Amino acid sequence: MKIKTFPIAFSWLVSIAMGVVVWLPLNALNEVLGNPPNDAWSLWYWIGYPAILVVAAVLGYLAPGEVWRNGPAAVFASYVAALYLVPQTGNLLPFELLWMGFLSVLAAWVGKTGKHLKGEG
Repeated sequence: MKIKTFPIAFSWLVSIAMGVVVWLPLNALNEVLGNPPNDAWSLWYWIGYPAILVVAAVLGYLAPGEVWRNGPAAVFASYVAALYLVPQTGNLLPFELLWMGFLSVLAAWVGKTGKHLKGEG
C-alpha cells in the first residue's frame, strides 16, 4: 500500500502553524492553573515541545524532500510566537536563540527518523 505524500510547502506551513498554535492552549491552561504568565514555558517543555516532535516525525514520514527542516522551523516559529505571547521572553535573547537551536537539533533528527521509517532515509 502506497502512502500519499503532500507538497513540501504544505509541510512547511503545518510546521510553522504548529509552532505558533501550540502556544494558544498552553497559555489558556497556564491561566486556568493560576500560574504567572511567564510560567507558560514549563508547559511548553512538557506538552508543547513533545507535540512539536510528534508533528515533525509525522511530517518526516509523510512529506517528500528535506524533511529535517520541518522540526526546527516549528521550534523557531514557536519561539517567535512566545516573544509576542509570553511576558519576559526575549530578555536573554542570545541565550534563548542558542537554546532553541539546541532543541532544533533533536527536532531535525526526529524528522529524519520519520523519513527513515518510511524507508527513504
